[in-house]
Amino acid sequence: MDDPRILLTNDDGIDAAGLLALKRGLADVGSVTAVAPQTNMSGTGRALSLGRSRALSGELSIDVHEGDNGFSFDVPYTDHDNGYAVDGTPCDCVVGGHALDPAPDLVVSGCNPGANTGQYTVSRSGTVSAAMEGALLGTPSVAISMDTLGSRGDLTVDDFDRASRLTTTLVERAIDHQVFSGVDFLNVSIPDPDEPVRGVAVTRPDTRYGLEAVEGGESSFRIRAAKPDETGEEVDSRAVPTDRAALAQNFVAVSPFHLPTEPTRTEAVETVARELSAEFGRTQAVDPTPGSRGE
Repeated sequence: MDDPRILLTNDDGIDAAGLLALKRGLADVGSVTAVAPQTNMSGTGRALSLGRSRALSGELSIDVHEGDNGFSFDVPYTDHDNGYAVDGTPCDCVVGGHALDPAPDLVVSGCNPGANTGQYTVSRSGTVSAAMEGALLGTPSVAISMDTLGSRGDLTVDDFDRASRLTTTLVERAIDHQVFSGVDFLNVSIPDPDEPVRGVAVTRPDTRYGLEAVEGGESSFRIRAAKPDETGEEVDSRAVPTDRAALAQNFVAVSPFHLPTEPTRTEAVETVARELSAEFGRTQAVDPTPGSRGE
């Protein structure tokens, strides 16, 4: 793939330092167009905006236009020095970015400040969800995050320099070795820039749940996320480690994903379906006569 067209997005906003760092680095690989939310949309997962806006009263409204062939909604955007600033979610950006002419060859999402490790983050993270949306649209995609939780204050473009260089090289090698002929998207988490990189590990998402709720203020509760920690699982070439274990030991964690999710059919599910069909299924033929209720 010579001079690939790269759609760059994120969930932190069009002005985020991580996006600017990747835009600078990926320019050495192909032509880059940034289509990103105009404000921070972290944690939105695969949500679509559905025309959400706040009316003059301050009440949230959803402006969806229904038609014979489905529904539609408008997603405003403005030209920006860094690309296109979209008044919507990361997935809005990816869907809208595929309207570019020509369409993108690759989607890169990031670089997110904070690791996106663990099975529970895959569909919640706006960064990872943007890559998943690209894959569902048939475009190879990469999500890039960097473990910075609690390590520093405001991040600058220079703080993402190593992440940018690693992403650029990863994209080049993935194209050269035709990685995306068998993989739909990659979720990549990189150690803190103050930590050394011991290597790159192919990983699987940790299955532990990483959130907990505790008492907050009056009539509220606080949700806390755990930092990736040491699990005691040694990272080596003999087994596929979890992403959290790899990152805790200063490895770059690369989790490959293939879509779609395989449905799981079991005898118990089949039994419930048969019982519901017997109870709720229509046992009489439907009269096709106009106006008939089929009874």
